[in-house]
Amino acid sequence: MAAEGGRYCAQIFGTISVAVINRQNPIVPFSGCLSRRACRRAVQNELTANFSTASEISVKNERKCKINDRSRNGHAFHRDISLFRSLPTNPPNMSVKLPPPLKKCATRRAVLSATVTCFTLLSALSAHASSWTGGTANWNSNGNPGWNGTGVPDAVGAAADFTTNGNSGFTATLVAPITLGSLSYGGTGNGAFTLSPGANSVTFNNGGSGALVSNFSAGTGSRISLNSASYVLADSLTIRNTNSNIVGTQSILTGGSTVISGTGNLILSNVSNSLSDGVISLGGNSTFTGNVLIEKGAVIYSSSSTGLGNSSNVITLGSAGNGSASLISTSNNTTATLANNIIVASGAGGTLLLGSNAAGTANTIYSGSVVLNGNLTVTSERTGVNDVRFTNVISGAGTLTTSGGGNISLRGANTYSGNTVIGGGQFTLTDNAQLTFVIGANGINNGMSGTANQTSILDGDFRFDLSGAAANGAWNIVDVASLNQTFGSTFLVTSTLGAFTEDTNVWTLINGATTYNFSEVTGILTATTVPEPGVSALVGVGLALVLFRRRR
Repeated sequence: MAAEGGRYCAQIFGTISVAVINRQNPIVPFSGCLSRRACRRAVQNELTANFSTASEISVKNERKCKINDRSRNGHAFHRDISLFRSLPTNPPNMSVKLPPPLKKCATRRAVLSATVTCFTLLSALSAHASSWTGGTANWNSNGNPGWNGTGVPDAVGAAADFTTNGNSGFTATLVAPITLGSLSYGGTGNGAFTLSPGANSVTFNNGGSGALVSNFSAGTGSRISLNSASYVLADSLTIRNTNSNIVGTQSILTGGSTVISGTGNLILSNVSNSLSDGVISLGGNSTFTGNVLIEKGAVIYSSSSTGLGNSSNVITLGSAGNGSASLISTSNNTTATLANNIIVASGAGGTLLLGSNAAGTANTIYSGSVVLNGNLTVTSERTGVNDVRFTNVISGAGTLTTSGGGNISLRGANTYSGNTVIGGGQFTLTDNAQLTFVIGANGINNGMSGTANQTSILDGDFRFDLSGAAANGAWNIVDVASLNQTFGSTFLVTSTLGAFTEDTNVWTLINGATTYNFSEVTGILTATTVPEPGVSALVGVGLALVLFRRRR
């Protein structure tokens, strides 16, 4: 049978369906001579049956069918098609090349080979969203409760969508390891969704465009619980809460024995900055080696076994224009040590908060360095011999403010050039620790101040950077009127020009013609420079000596 008039010979092999990860049933191979209309209908039927999409197929010429994909689930395709960086908001145009017309279809078959202009047709179509219906069931259930015929998500880029089941909580239990591009939870009910992997792992991989766990529900008690298990970051992962209605519970929770491994970055974004309503809670002992961004909102962790990954991961607190962000330890009677280096972002436009809201008998320790590109507030409810302590160097140009009713101590050789504001609790600069004050023109410097006469114990060192100091001037280093400060027996004063010596609470440094004095009583540093004698003065002294000798 001839293939004139635009007729085609084609065969679709079942191997194509093997590459399509989300397909539930393999394509039934068919072969024969197809007209353009039959070609359109055959491919459209396969796409509709296997991907829940409607496709418009038009034959551009005798060698090519062009597939313009339009998803019935627009938001899901918008998310999954983010793989196609050149087409972030529109579905891609995909071309399926057909072999040239054959004159003897009975003796020869053509193979349908697909090529896609962005990446591949198969990977684009496989990333459709599956929607869970009903209550508790195993993950591989494609009925009700379960995925209800939308397909079991288990693929790079696969999207798993859950909806609140009224006010009742429900659980999806894994029976095998899975791979996801996104997991989302919506609806208006108050029930919690629990993912229970057991001994199985969950790999987050969205093909390089970033995986997502999202709570966008509206209920006051709805949350996502990721039970203790192994989670692997084969891609960056954003954990996001946009539900501002939650009261008295977490928005997203990882279990206490959770291990997050892999090499992806972790981004945490929360519409709520409350430490009690809608907080993102990270538990477990994670080992992933990507960096961490607290983009906005409240994130809590418990003890030193944190969900923040390897200690080499850099944590950035806040991001420009996104408002307040908090990273708070809730460990009560167990010491919580966070060894990661922390960068405090600039331009956030809100309060960036570190510390602890627990009042138990333990310390909260930040042993990594802290860079103040922006301003940082540290809070503590630790009392007695316990505190929130920073044992490494705090640098940068930002201001450090304390809050809460507990103890906070600095124990490193700090170089930050912003102010230190004691806004709550007791502040201690421990022995051998350091605060740096940059001295400029008369009256221009960073300093210490407080509110409501908060207690400050100063056992460490003040270091004055005098490289840009005026020859004469006065600088208010400690605002004694707003603080209840005590200079301890180990307190010292040093500078870029050398060490000061102390006599009855006044510290003095003489450098050439300039004398610097710092008073513990007034908290003020002064500089006084005696001008060197001019030429005329020397001539006058010489004439006086000559006249004196003549008289003799």
